[in-house]
Amino acid sequence: MAAYVLENRVEQFSRHSDVVPSWERQEVSTGTTIMAVEFEGGVVIGADSRTTTGAYIANRVTDKLTPIHERIFCCRSGSAADTQAIADAVSYQLGFHSIELDEPPLVQTAANLFKQMCYRYREELMAGIIVAGWDKRRGGQVYTVPMGGMLVRQPVSVGGSGSSYIYGFIDSKYKSGMTKEECLRFTADALALAMERDGSSGGVVRLAAITEAGLERSISIPPEQKSTCPLPSRTKLLVSSPEDFRLCSFVHLSLIESGKWLAGRAKALKSVQPASQRNPRVCRPRRDSQAFLKRPGDAAREGNPRPSHCTKRVSV
Repeated sequence: MAAYVLENRVEQFSRHSDVVPSWERQEVSTGTTIMAVEFEGGVVIGADSRTTTGAYIANRVTDKLTPIHERIFCCRSGSAADTQAIADAVSYQLGFHSIELDEPPLVQTAANLFKQMCYRYREELMAGIIVAGWDKRRGGQVYTVPMGGMLVRQPVSVGGSGSSYIYGFIDSKYKSGMTKEECLRFTADALALAMERDGSSGGVVRLAAITEAGLERSISIPPEQKSTCPLPSRTKLLVSSPEDFRLCSFVHLSLIESGKWLAGRAKALKSVQPASQRNPRVCRPRRDSQAFLKRPGDAAREGNPRPSHCTKRVSV
């Protein structure tokens, strides 16, 4: 009897108290798709550009490739506020570390800073981070910091809610020793597949290649949007600031939406037949209508006569 009472109290205590965090009893959705791939001489990172608030799309041109240092970037998934705060704190600490050493920091150092912060506040934050970059000691590197604060280096890493749809594609298509162009194509195709299936991922595919020479950013448009977009499928942009890059992304998406609207409007216009062909009995004037229209005081109607029995005007 005592054991039963104790077990019942323990179950009630763990169910209704704050000892067990609330997020452990809820479905976890990071709401994005991020990816990073190592190649000889650097790394390629990519992400979608959709930010959601439940079922509402709050922002469709989000930049989830956040710079931490000159050749170190992170891909953010999870809570937008939490990941932005962590990235700002790590970037601040890494900047002081670089000044003390008087040389660029290591990618592993940045990954360890992310790991320490994510582990220390693992019960308060919801953040899944991929840290990628290049340094002169180890070259291109990709580190994964999932929710909970674990740290592991991988040649290819994928995260976010859309990642569960493309694990099979990655396992079948990834091969070691790929070139930079092959990694860019591989990342763009994988993210496009995830964006097609995952409702929390969408927009355009943002890509970046980090090498010893520096950073090269580009935008890839998913295949389902190429037919209505007047721009090439992948356009390399030479920009001087993140604001310019976000503006270019907004122009891409605006052109995509305009192309979709025009295509739908043209299709609707083709399906509409002239009024005289749809219902000739109603819209064709009778022979005696001209005499009926010419009444005293209706001189203005003589220039554009209209039968009184045609009461519906067709607007296209």
